[in-house]
Amino acid sequence: MPPFAAPPPAAGAAPPRPEPLRRRADFGAVLRGGRARGGRTLAVRLRRNGLGRVRYGFAIGRATGGAVVRNRVRRRLRALMRELPPCGGYDVFVSAREGAADASFASLRADLRSAVGDALRRDRRGRGRRAREASGEARRDP
Repeated sequence: MPPFAAPPPAAGAAPPRPEPLRRRADFGAVLRGGRARGGRTLAVRLRRNGLGRVRYGFAIGRATGGAVVRNRVRRRLRALMRELPPCGGYDVFVSAREGAADASFASLRADLRSAVGDALRRDRRGRGRRAREASGEARRDP
């Protein structure tokens, strides 16, 4: 196990809480290579991190509202990240759209779960046929 990886949780212990993304390089990696999905109030990108734990980052632009409004949206998103089912080993980047400030907590929850779920399914399916052909990978016969 690499020295920076979190130790495995003890049997019966709660899953580890998501950690925030802190380094600019980590944000850049998610934005460049992540799977994107969006909803009415949020856009989500996620990328495997190889660490066995979830890390998250938010972007709440000024179009969302003033500082108080943006901080309220950020607090709601942090609470929702803790509610997500464990999907260890991913970096999740959430960008709030203008409607996020006026959306109910239930609406934000539904958008976040839907977008993260879609991105996870897409990532677990793997790369598509066009991407394999462009990279010169051999075709898999059924």
